[in-house]
Amino acid sequence: MGWEFCIISHPEMPHIYLIPGLGADHRLFHKLIWKPGQTVSALDWIEPIEAESIQAYALRMCGQIDSNKPFILLGVSLGGIVAIEMAKIIHPEKIILVSSIKNRREKPFYYALGKYLNITVWPSIHHTWLFAIMVRVFFGKMNKEEFLLFRDMISHASHDFLVWSQKAIATWDNMEPFPNLYHIHGTADRAFPPLFIKNYVPVLGGNHYMIVNNAAQISTWLDGIL
Repeated sequence: MGWEFCIISHPEMPHIYLIPGLGADHRLFHKLIWKPGQTVSALDWIEPIEAESIQAYALRMCGQIDSNKPFILLGVSLGGIVAIEMAKIIHPEKIILVSSIKNRREKPFYYALGKYLNITVWPSIHHTWLFAIMVRVFFGKMNKEEFLLFRDMISHASHDFLVWSQKAIATWDNMEPFPNLYHIHGTADRAFPPLFIKNYVPVLGGNHYMIVNNAAQISTWLDGIL
């Protein structure tokens, strides 16, 4: 794993494994505030195998989890989808979704177009103005620091991973419910509009990047869930 954070680890507290969003890494979580004694690790994305299903991909991601000890999965956006598929295999104590979806009914209908596209919607980061427009459309308003962080994270993601990820979201068809699942979602999320989302904790005005720009409020909700 690429990153771990711990404040005097407490043996009775479950380990929290963080799964970032599409193209992001552990820096996505850098503003969250954790309970004293909580051990938190961010998982690294792995390169997909050609034509790999999201279920097979999730199985390989499980290799980063120590399932012999109590643990929690927390996923953002695509990371939430992968967390659900991982939970079918390794059974966490809790699943926490942030800015994500729980099943295919919460996925906007127009995402189905991704099944037929073999390109990534992200323009080159070198086309700064076009990239900035796309970020604003899907993720909402960011300040300069937040935008530069996002751009740098995306710059380290491979084209193959971005293409695979978008198709994985487009074709995901889960309908299995999880009684131990908690969902935090922004009311201004444009990537996964709340119009399609059911049974979630609302973050008023929160956009798809709220794990960064609403980190304090999300940390408060997480404290209650954990």
